[in-house]
This record gives sequence, C-alpha cells and structure tokens, in this order.
Amino acid sequence: MQRPFPKDVDEQRVHALFAVYGRITKVRLRFQQSNLQQKDSVYIEFESSADADTAVNSPPLQLGSTSDRLECLHKHDYEQQQRSFPQSSSLGTSTGKRKQGSADSVQDNAANLGSDHEESRKRRKLAAAHAKQIDELQAALKREQAQIETLKEAAKKAQHEASNAQASQKLAQSQLISKNIEMTSLKGQLEAAVKRAKANAESVHAQYRPKVQNLEGQIQELVIRSIPLRKPAFSTLGSEAAVSLDPANSLSETG
Repeated sequence: MQRPFPKDVDEQRVHALFAVYGRITKVRLRFQQSNLQQKDSVYIEFESSADADTAVNSPPLQLGSTSDRLECLHKHDYEQQQRSFPQSSSLGTSTGKRKQGSADSVQDNAANLGSDHEESRKRRKLAAAHAKQIDELQAALKREQAQIETLKEAAKKAQHEASNAQASQKLAQSQLISKNIEMTSLKGQLEAAVKRAKANAESVHAQYRPKVQNLEGQIQELVIRSIPLRKPAFSTLGSEAAVSLDPANSLSETG
C-alpha cells in the first residue's frame, strides 16, 4: 500500500508507476463506503516479496513532485497501524462506560477523519500547486524549444551562407590563379618576342653593316675624286674672264 495518492488516478497509471520495481500481480483502488469516493491510497501486490521490499524502502516520487516521495507500507504494517488507532473500550462492565467508550471512539474517529480530511485537502492543494508548476515548466520548456528551433534555423541559414561565401571565395581564387597563369604566359611570350626582335635587329644590322660601310667608302672616294676636277674649271673660267675684261690686252693681242 502507498499514500498519498491522487484520487483521480486509475489502475494503469499505478501499474506504470510501480512496474519499475518488478512484476505486479494486482492493483486495487480503495473507495469510501459512505460516498464511494476514491481514497488517497491503493493496494499493490508484487509477484516477488523482494520487489515489494524495494518499493517500500525506495518509494517513487509523488505525482507532480520532484522531491516528495510516496509513503509505502507492507500490508501487515498497515494493518498494525490501523489497529493502533483508539477503539471502543471493552473493559467496562456498565452500560454507561460502554456508551462513554463508544462516544470516545466515535469522537476519536471523527477527529481522525477530520485530520485525514484536512491532510487530504492539503495534499490536493499541494498537488494542484505542483500541477500548476509542471504546466508552467512545460510552457517554459516549449518556449525554450521554440527558441532553440529558431536558433537552429538561423545557424543553418548562416552555415548555408558561409558555404556559399566559401564557394565564391574558392571560385575567385581559382579565377585569380588562372589569370596569374595567363599573365605569366603572356609575359613569357612578350619576353620571347622582344628577344626575337632584338635578335632580328642585330642580324639585320650585322647583315647590312658591311654594305653600308662599303657605300660610305664609295661615296667618300667619289667626293675625293671630284675635288681635282672642279678646280681647273674654276681657273679657266677666271682667265677667260680676265681676257675679256682687259680691252687693252685684247687689242694688243689682236694687232
């Protein structure tokens, strides 16, 4: 037997709660005879007494609680506890004493019922508070899960953008490498063309240099040869001019 237990619990829930201790052969809910309302305790029978001892020594947590555990008792301990409650006195021989004993017993039973009712009310209030706390925690958990999902989506999007950026960077690097290779090739071609042009110029220069030097020599020789030819012509012209300009000489020579 275990208590306190919610009055709206069913056998399946009780079975699921205690199945961790071992094989259960029977679960019996307890009801009040006066109003048939469910009591806050149940009977549970285990197939093995060792499993029952484990449940009694280490009872599960109360439903809706994170720290308070249920009170579990063996059947004989529960019956002994019930027998220890005040009963009607049978030692008196007079009717008055028997009535007084009965009245005391009824009063004690009423006090016990009142105490049990108050305890049950406190437990129900505590269970309601625990249930409210659980609902609040569940709502907070849902909010946290929603935030986690939002963060996951944002992280996924950022990762996708990072992947795209990395791909773009790789493409740009590849294009840069291609351009560098192309520029290197063009530079090599340009250097080769410059070398070929220089070699061609040197070849042409070497080929025509003797001819140019030969022509220069011929020109210089012709210039040198033309100098004597020009001097007599200038002298003859001068004498003729002198003869023609001197009438006396002309006349004397004529006579």
